[in-house]
Amino acid sequence: AHARGVVHRDLKPENILLAGARLPGVVGVPKIVDFGIATLASERKQSASDTDHGQVVGTPQYMSPEQASGVRDLSPRTDLYNVGLILYELLSGRLPFISKDPFEVMTMHVHEPLPRLVPRPGLEVPEELIAIVTRALEKSPEDRWSSAAEMRAALEPLLLRAIQDPSLQKIPQPDSAHDAHTDTMFEDTILDNQPVPGAPQHRGEAPPNLPFVGRASDRARLLRIAEECARLRRGRVVLLDGESGSGKTRLAMWLKENMEECGLFRGHIGVATRGGRDGWNAMRESIESLFRTRAMTREALVARIRRKCTSWGQDPDAWDVEALADFLRPQSAREGRARPVSELFATLARTLELACGQLPRLLILDDIQWADPELIDLIEYLAVELRHHDIPLVIIATLHVDELAAHPEIDRKLRAMSRYAGESVERMTVERMDLDDARELARAVLPVSDDVLEIVARRAEGNPMHLVVLLRYLRDEGALEQRGQLWHARDLEQVRDGVPPSLADLFQVRVRQIEARRGMDPDQLGDLITRCAVLGRRFSFEVLEAMIRLDGDAEGLTELDDCFDLLLDEGLLTEVVGRGEEWYMFSHGLMRDVWLTTLRQRQRRSLHRLAARALEEVYDTRLDVWAAEIAAHWSLARQPDEALGWFWRAAEAARRGFLNRPAREAYE
Repeated sequence: AHARGVVHRDLKPENILLAGARLPGVVGVPKIVDFGIATLASERKQSASDTDHGQVVGTPQYMSPEQASGVRDLSPRTDLYNVGLILYELLSGRLPFISKDPFEVMTMHVHEPLPRLVPRPGLEVPEELIAIVTRALEKSPEDRWSSAAEMRAALEPLLLRAIQDPSLQKIPQPDSAHDAHTDTMFEDTILDNQPVPGAPQHRGEAPPNLPFVGRASDRARLLRIAEECARLRRGRVVLLDGESGSGKTRLAMWLKENMEECGLFRGHIGVATRGGRDGWNAMRESIESLFRTRAMTREALVARIRRKCTSWGQDPDAWDVEALADFLRPQSAREGRARPVSELFATLARTLELACGQLPRLLILDDIQWADPELIDLIEYLAVELRHHDIPLVIIATLHVDELAAHPEIDRKLRAMSRYAGESVERMTVERMDLDDARELARAVLPVSDDVLEIVARRAEGNPMHLVVLLRYLRDEGALEQRGQLWHARDLEQVRDGVPPSLADLFQVRVRQIEARRGMDPDQLGDLITRCAVLGRRFSFEVLEAMIRLDGDAEGLTELDDCFDLLLDEGLLTEVVGRGEEWYMFSHGLMRDVWLTTLRQRQRRSLHRLAARALEEVYDTRLDVWAAEIAAHWSLARQPDEALGWFWRAAEAARRGFLNRPAREAYE
């Protein structure tokens, strides 16, 4: 469930059923029930009853510190805290924090130290099990087990020992102390309460939850590659190509979710963006995820890298921490030589090898057709390393084949990697869906009648993205009406003839439909989407807000939150999780391209000028990192004097951060 973005938020003994149990001899299979207040972390806007900051949900006795403090975005680690509480109660016969006042119990969870776990009479509890439970009950989510799979892996040796040692199978007598403390239990789940004051704030993360069907052969092949990597420690580079909207990224994310859920891999993802000035962004984001350093200052980043290296068994003094810091947080003012790119390759290879020593890793580098060609060189370098060293690392690099013609150097380098095919490199093509899979996807998105299903499945021509947008278009256009459980065509001819000829047209029509349905002014959403498009495929909400404010658009600023939430609710934008700040991206890159083509030259220059000023304002303490982006906006705004200084600053920062090609381009 966690791998699919579901956080239960109310785990307690009453919500665990033992299927097939015949106590005391047969425990049965535990089944979790009552997902009534569970959430998907991909859902930004939830029901008003439990989303406003300052409200809490859950049962006080089984409530994590961040839950008691009213945090909105609860991560899967809040459920692990609940598991720790359940185990604590099972082993000791009592809960760690008890009071007749529910608010006092919540306060204890936040502020009081955990009482030492004392096993109930007649029960032998290994110290290792107490340590596992204690770690699950750390106040800070970052100090707990990182995932359910990691906690399960720690418990498995103890389970094996218990099976083999009869002394550990003794069932203790009922504890009267347990019966006594149940008088202080509160049976109802709290759906609306005030948080505990002074509590630390935490932010959760989870992958998006989208319907994913078909692709049986592709799934089986990726599973085989991953399982062989984990079992034989034989790494692989998988080049996953296909046309735009074919589902390459979704397929890669499916593998990540499944491998993490099984506890076999830890996954990291980075995305290259069309027209982005940082051609190394995909790898940079992946390494940021590896060290969990997103949004950190350089000083904090260096400290985190040192701690991670130590936990991985590497002496940080022997580790090129500064090299990694220069790659992740390049700065032009620091003195010292510029390192060659070959040194960066070696540093990143050592980093990944060390991280894989703890747990196999899965790196997803998305849309590499827009990356720097030197990133393709790095992928080939890693492919050679995987041939000669036992490193349990799978790298999945996705690319749009319909974009490669515009990037001949990258196309040539990718073709050259075919010489490692069958050894450390595999190339897979995600084909269009067949009709059966298209029908299944359509049913998952919107249950329509068979006649509508056939029209939509054939009209989409096997492209999943086109199919999804088509269905939403038909529904919002009023061409479909709901009768019972299914949506039917009001007029089949209207369904056949009313479909716009291209996916690009569908995006524009869809926005007009939303504006009309909500009674909004024409182009009200379109103008906001245009600003987002100018900022890039991925952008910060804080920068967008600053851009609107600098434009003097008071009305747009007032309506920003509502309009932005609407774009999220309608699936036109999606939140980029796990960055530590509010970042968003277009759900499909083509949508951004469509809106950019509608801009007149003067409007384009004005918006890029505002984007540059907004970036300068928001990132005033990290300008070296954003220098290339700022320079690009000033250049597109046709203000060369402003752009020149920023290009120089970007070149110096890139030179210090191993990025020789971007440095050369910025100097030029």
